[in-house]
Amino acid sequence: MRKTTILTIGICVLLGGCNTGPPQKEARQLAEKRFSHQKAKIKYLLAFEQFQNGQTDKARDSVSEAIGLYSEEPAYFLLLAKVYLEAGELSKAREVLYHIANSESPTAEYSYLSGLVAERYGGLDQALDFYREAHELAPRKTVYLMAYGETLISLDHPQEVLYLIEDHVQRADNHARLWVLEGEALNMLGRYEEAALAYRRALVEFQDDRSLLESYAMALFRARRYADALIPLESLRTELEDQTPLHALEALARCCLETEDYARGATYLWEVTRRDPGDAGAWRMLTQCSLAVDNLSAAKLAAERAVALSPDQPGAHTMLGFVLVKLRDWVEARRVLAAAYEADSNDVLALCLLGHVLETTGSPRRAVQYYERALQADPDDALAQHFYAHLRNGAGPRS
Repeated sequence: MRKTTILTIGICVLLGGCNTGPPQKEARQLAEKRFSHQKAKIKYLLAFEQFQNGQTDKARDSVSEAIGLYSEEPAYFLLLAKVYLEAGELSKAREVLYHIANSESPTAEYSYLSGLVAERYGGLDQALDFYREAHELAPRKTVYLMAYGETLISLDHPQEVLYLIEDHVQRADNHARLWVLEGEALNMLGRYEEAALAYRRALVEFQDDRSLLESYAMALFRARRYADALIPLESLRTELEDQTPLHALEALARCCLETEDYARGATYLWEVTRRDPGDAGAWRMLTQCSLAVDNLSAAKLAAERAVALSPDQPGAHTMLGFVLVKLRDWVEARRVLAAAYEADSNDVLALCLLGHVLETTGSPRRAVQYYERALQADPDDALAQHFYAHLRNGAGPRS
């Protein structure tokens, strides 16, 4: 009996022990699983490289193979979601993200991609929640903060963006892209001087960004820094030529008007009105520029277009009346100025011009009534005082 026991123990030792390790089948399965895992990693790395190189179809196939080999790695699903997003297949990207939604605690990348899907489906509030979560999980990653901040801008929360940027800048070394976001927030708040400064800082790094240059120029324009705005606006005009956005071209014309470069302003305004004949504001500015360079025929045409397009606009008839007075077209001037007075009985310039027309055409008594009404509306108006005193002193009409 003892010999049998010793023999049994010896056989067990030779065979590697009795029940001291996994059965061969389990060991083989474990080895196969490890091999599949390693092979999946290789496929994933290949897919990542293909995705980086813009080979989305190949990347999709490679990462799908990786998932087929090892489906317990969330990173594989996140890459597949990215591939679908890049290809514009939102429903598939959302489906992939749903698959791993409860697999573990959400990662910053999962939250960010979920935000992208929600945003592209038009759910900005839901996207904001996902972007906020991504930023909180990885506060130093600028791409998450940018997505969070831009969505806040879209939802009209500019002040929150400024708080967000201030907090991030204290932790980040490179935040040039954040100047753009800060500029947008400040612009929305009407803080145009500060917005221009933020955009200018961003332009140091993004010198070739035409959209950013336009934002900088328009911030200067809205801050009424017309001379400074001329430089970037001219740069845009030179580079884009006929493709210059109309609002930027009109701002350029306004800057010329404000800096008394009337001839150049008129040139830009003719282009604006050619591209958009229905822009009443551009026709009014063209009237001003044309008057300043004594081009009365152009001024009359522009003023008539402005009145036709916007007859209820305060001052439109008055401006046309002024041009007609300069042209000494007394009959038409009287008709137009009477319409201006009827629209606004306190329009001091219309009252003065109407009085002047009446005085010039031989009706001084009626003229003085309009001068008096002008002084009632504004006792300190210099033109009304001049016309009234001139007539009272008996100097006769002045043309």
